[in-house]
Order: sequence, then C-alpha cells, then structure tokens
Amino acid sequence: MFTTAENQLRSIVQNGQTLLDFIYQERQKHGGGNMTGGSLMSHNVAYSSFINDVETRLADMEQATQELVRIMRTCPDAPLAPPPPTNVIVESTTVDNVSSIVVKWDPPFNPPENMQYKVYFVPVDMNGLQTAGEVVFRICDSTQTIASITDLTPRSRYRIRVGAVAGAVAEGASMPLNVKTPDIIPSRVRNVMVKSSTANTITLMWNPPPIMGDLMSYEIYYEENPVNKVHITVNPPKNMYVIKDLTEGTSYKIEVSAKSDNGEGEKSIPIEGSTQRFIPGAPQAFKGDAINKTAVVVRWAPPPPKPGDGIIRGYLINYTDVRYTDVAEHRVGADVFETVITNLTPAQVYYFRAFAFTHKSVGRGGPVIALETLADVPSPPRQLQIMTIREEPPKIALTWLPPLHTYGNLKNYTLVWGVQNGANRTEYISKTRLEWSSDFLDDDTTHVFRLSAVNKVGLGEAAVTTYMTPKKVPIIPPNVKVARLQLQSNGSTILNVTWSSPPVSVDGFRILFRKFQLVYSGRWELVEIFDPEARNVEIPLVEPDYPYIVVVRGIPKGQIMNMYNTHQNHNMNQNHNRNPGMHGMGPPPL
Repeated sequence: MFTTAENQLRSIVQNGQTLLDFIYQERQKHGGGNMTGGSLMSHNVAYSSFINDVETRLADMEQATQELVRIMRTCPDAPLAPPPPTNVIVESTTVDNVSSIVVKWDPPFNPPENMQYKVYFVPVDMNGLQTAGEVVFRICDSTQTIASITDLTPRSRYRIRVGAVAGAVAEGASMPLNVKTPDIIPSRVRNVMVKSSTANTITLMWNPPPIMGDLMSYEIYYEENPVNKVHITVNPPKNMYVIKDLTEGTSYKIEVSAKSDNGEGEKSIPIEGSTQRFIPGAPQAFKGDAINKTAVVVRWAPPPPKPGDGIIRGYLINYTDVRYTDVAEHRVGADVFETVITNLTPAQVYYFRAFAFTHKSVGRGGPVIALETLADVPSPPRQLQIMTIREEPPKIALTWLPPLHTYGNLKNYTLVWGVQNGANRTEYISKTRLEWSSDFLDDDTTHVFRLSAVNKVGLGEAAVTTYMTPKKVPIIPPNVKVARLQLQSNGSTILNVTWSSPPVSVDGFRILFRKFQLVYSGRWELVEIFDPEARNVEIPLVEPDYPYIVVVRGIPKGQIMNMYNTHQNHNMNQNHNRNPGMHGMGPPPL
C-alpha cells in the first residue's frame, strides 16, 4: 500500500532536482552579463513570471508535506500520546535568599499503563526569551503529581511545563507556565532619625536595610496616641520623607520598614519626633452688616503671615447679646472669610469676635464689633381680655399685657373694631396704656376687636377678641323733635329735644347724641334723666357748627336700681373707678 506514495515522492524529488539545476544555470547566465539590454528585458520578464510560479507551487507543496509528516505516525504500531496533565499549578517561595519552585498537577484523563511524567524547566528573561538550556526531570512513578525545584535565585524567571509520557516517544505536554521567584524579605531599616520639623511637618531620614533585594517601597507608621495610627507608603522607595499635615506642638512615635514583593520586613526601632508650637494670630479687618431681621454677615481677612507659621484649620466666631451671659460659637473652614450667622433675634444688638484655630488651640481674638439685627414688627399683645362695664347702653372694656417682643420702643397700640362683617373704625391708644373702654354698642350684635402694637417698623400681628351684646326691645317715645337754639344770655348754642309720653311706663329717659360725620370718629354722649314725667332736655353744644344726631330711649321700670347695683359690684370687684365713656364710640342702639 506504500508503493504509490513512494513512487510519487521519488518523482517529486527528481522533478525538484531538475528545477534546482535549471535555476542554478539561469542564475549563472544572468550573472555573466552576456545579454543585451533589449533581450535581457524581455528575458527577465519571462523568467520572473516563471520563478514566481515555481515559488508559489513549492510553498504549497512544502506546507502539504509538513502536514503529512505531522499526522503520519513514526511507526504504525507505536502507542498514542496520552492526554496532558491537568490543573498544573506552579508556586514559588524565597527563604533566606534562596528560592524554590513547587509544581503540582492532576493526572490526565484515562491515563495509559506504565505512564511517566516529565517536568520541563527553562530559564527565561522578562520578555519570555530562553536564556539557558532546558532541564528535564523524569518522574517514573505515575502516582507522584508534585515536583520541587530548589536552590534557585530570587527575582529570576522560569517557564515550566509538565508532560505525560507513554512508551518511548509518545508524550502529551501541558501548556507552559511562567513563574518569577519572589524577592527576599528585607531586613530592618537602620538609623531612622528626624532631620527637621516645623509646626505641621517632620522630615525623616534613614539608611537602607543590609539585606533588601529589589525594594518596592518603604512603609512609615506614626501615631500621636494608640488610637490614632497613620500608615504611609513611600513609592518609589527613597531614604527621606516629609510627613505633612501634623498637629502643632505634638510628639509622635515613628517607625519605618522596607517592603519587597515577597513581604514587609521588620519595623525599625521606634523613635520620637515632635512638631513646633504654633498659636495663630488674630483675624484682620473684622466687620459685618445686618442682612435681615434674624441674620448678620461678618467678614475678615487671615492673620498676617509670619515665618514658621503652621496651618490654620478654620475660624471661630463667638457672639452674644447685650446681656453677655450665653456665648454662642460659629465655625467655618480655613478657606472661608465671610459667613452668615442666623437664628438671631430681631432688633437686637449682638457682639461678635473672630478667632483662628488649629487642630490643638484657638488663637488670639480680634477686636469686638457690635451689630444690630434689623427690626421686626411687634408680636401680638398678650392676654387680651374683655369685660362688660355697662349693660344699658352696652359698653365694654379691654385689658392686655405688652407684646413678648417689641423689637424696639413702641409708638402706640392700634385698635380696629366694629360690627362683624361691617364697617370698622380705628383708634390709637397710648403705648403706656394697657386698657381701653368702648363706645356704646349696638344691641344683639357681634363686635370684633383687633388690637396690634406698633413700633418704628410698622403694625404688628393683632390679638383678636369678640363680644356679643344682648338682644333688647327699646322703648321709643313718640314725636321726638330737635331744635337748635342760641341763648341770648351768653350766646351759646343748645339742642332743645322734646318728645311725647312713651307707650309704657318708664323710670326716665336716656338721650344719646353725637356729631354727624361722614367718617365716624367721635363718640356718643349720654344724658340720663331719671324723671318719668320729663318731656324735654336742653343739651349745650361745645362744637355748634356741626350737625348732630339725637336718639331718645325710655328707661324701663326697675332698670335704674339694677344698674346701680351692677355698677356698685363692678367698682368693688374690678376697682374700675374711672369714666370710660370718652375712649371709644359705636353706633347708637337704634
């Protein structure tokens, strides 16, 4: 069955030899230079095309024969190569400046009988190129799946693969793995010392460890106390480092160690380093302004810099009111030079002082400035109460306490009052008074009273109360007439009011009169006649140029005595010994 293949290969070899001889001869011709320019050009073109064709076909033949050689067994009766070992793991350690490599693997699936292992070990450089000859370790015991390679150099690189061998030549090898042996663990750093210090820095210096290999970094450990430990990595590794952002006037315990890719060495003997003391100066140009009723803004500049100054961590604003009892604090960062302080009381003077502070201390304070918040309107009057001081005609009195917050001096109290859902009138009450008596009120009507305090800012929120007068049936005499008369004796003007007998018996009469005004601002005047037979009254006029409104009512039987008893009890219980009839007014009890 091999005859045809052998004949074909011999024919290929013979043809190849013929082509080789032909190419050699043609090369000699071209090298001799026997051809002219024109014939050489055409000749070159023809041979160039032919040679290209030869190269292409030979390349295809070379590739095909290589593939045949690869798949053709050396001996048809030789055993098949076993599968390669699985789960190959390579580990490396370095101890006492000596490295070792341990290779572990699992047996291949379905291993053949009498299988052995080979471990291939070759040094390479950092680019993976082989630097020395390959070393092969043969393991005849197929149950042994671990191999150790010792006495290696730290920081060296190797390529390792494991093969499973069946018979003399059949072998299945694992994929190669690259490994680098670890560096040595450095010894202790020597001669750690403090070179210099400022308020917030310490400069360290040290000597490298005697045994170190290739260092990855230096590690610095420092602490002010066991709770506050700090770790710094110095990479690339240098023999000097400045520890920054420390607290002024503070001692630190400091240690340094060296570190390689195999681990960190022993820490150095602890040393103590201290920062310089620093107390910041007072902030400059401290000033401020009120921005509303409950807030002010303050501004400042940092303290003048001096050589050796430390780091200012922020600014502290202390403030208090005129009582100077409770002092509040407002803190901001070191890069802030303006801040708003809120939740203050309106129309209140506050005293402010600025300080710079560090991690450890507060510096000297600057000058004290006084700022007054903007005023607000007063809060409502407190405990607004209402009481009846006369039942016929109805009349009430209001009492109250000053507002809890006046925000400056009061100008007056303003009372807006009137019939509910009707026209209102406004009365102004002295800031020193805490009471007010009304005018005579309508019967069977709800009256609303709104009392506000007033300061320089304006009218404050009102305290509100209401009063309901009782329902009554008035006694109205008939034929009420009013005549304006001028007395010849003294030239004064009077109103002569007359009426006829009322429809029921009475104890007397009440005559209410007031000026007629488009804007109602005056009060009703009252004349009481305790004579049931009276039919007229003369009323002197203080302001005779105004028109007047007059109302006549009968006093029901028995009301005079009841009214007397009511007034006696009111005077005894309330100590209300004054004439309240001139402080307010209301519509007549029609």
